[in-house]
Amino acid sequence: MHVVAVAHQSLLGNCMCIAEPSPLIYYALILLDGESMLTYEPSYHCLGCRNYEICASCAAIGLYCLDDSHSWIMREIINGQLSDIGSRVRAEAARNVSTEAKKYPSKFRPPQTTADPITLFAEEHRFIRRSDAREILIYTSGTCLDDSQKNPKGGCAVIFRPAAYTERGILTHAEGFMFPLESKGPTGESHTATSLRAELRAVVAALQFYDWSLDCNRSWRSLVIATDSEYVAANAPEHVQQWEARKWKLPLPPTGPQEAVFVKNQDLWKLLLKEIRGLQGRGLNVAFWLISKEMNARADAMAKNMAKLDSPPEFSVTIPAGSKATKRVPYQRDGAV
Repeated sequence: MHVVAVAHQSLLGNCMCIAEPSPLIYYALILLDGESMLTYEPSYHCLGCRNYEICASCAAIGLYCLDDSHSWIMREIINGQLSDIGSRVRAEAARNVSTEAKKYPSKFRPPQTTADPITLFAEEHRFIRRSDAREILIYTSGTCLDDSQKNPKGGCAVIFRPAAYTERGILTHAEGFMFPLESKGPTGESHTATSLRAELRAVVAALQFYDWSLDCNRSWRSLVIATDSEYVAANAPEHVQQWEARKWKLPLPPTGPQEAVFVKNQDLWKLLLKEIRGLQGRGLNVAFWLISKEMNARADAMAKNMAKLDSPPEFSVTIPAGSKATKRVPYQRDGAV
């Protein structure tokens, strides 16, 4: 008998975890008397596609193939046979597979650490993953001039598609939008402008701009936020769950003052979770990807231009106003933030 370890990528190429296979999701290919048998943990199999399956871990944040009319079944090896377990997941339920993992965003893991958005995402009517036609990318950036000074001013930018022009150079589709950071947050409370707040605010604006779960005839099942903000890209998938569980209080230090310290910008963090959970409930996963400033240069430049302007007082939402324009509308508070 010869046992060979086979990475998750080679068997489940459509899984989200192929970029960084977990040891828990590795498979073993067992060669016995010239025959082979795959042993692996339970996974979801599409009943409408050939050899299309997603592991249980990835299904927690998105169960989909190229056709939303397909149903699914979970299978595992039992006594050497690939067997169905549980009941069939019908098409209408597959889009909204709900687990605890879906309450929070995930971390985007590129197939190589050197990968960049241009090589992974094609510039079409959206930035669409070359290896997954149902995943799109949006660039966001936020900045602040005179940060920590007397009169700081912030700016935010979002790029969700390549700009399009006619043969005469006339703009037909704008690439995104930009705006100066508001003085007030979604709760109506005033906040001092900082780079961190502007970076987080840009992501919130990207998610509020449009219901991406309905975009292009409900084509997308995964949305990747590409940002050069480590503050956002690290905290959103890794720490916000702990913050919420502690009622937005930071852990007390082992020594020194034992006063509770609250998470900064929690009004925006709460709104971010609200927007993400709304999309997740409609079948669209949201992931965060930390990219370099060089990869995000265009959005950074747009944000810096907005930081030169005076801060508007009221928190607003940017929405589409045709293919070339956007408009700002007042944010409607509903008590959820």
